[in-house]
Amino acid sequence: CKAVVRGLRGNQPVQWEITFDIHKLFREREDREDDESDLWNETFHHLAAKSIIRDFEQLAERESEIEH
Repeated sequence: CKAVVRGLRGNQPVQWEITFDIHKLFREREDREDDESDLWNETFHHLAAKSIIRDFEQLAERESEIEH
């Protein structure tokens, strides 16, 4: 999957693209039970990706507010 964050910087459009693999999150339940530590790592990876996306969105909003 890819998340795209768009904004303005110096009145110029900018875009950040963040790619990540969510395939492992949809594995069968028995596969997950075999390797719970891997599931925790994936969960933390997902939360970190959401945080990064939110940070980029907030940065783009602040830069837009400063320019106006």
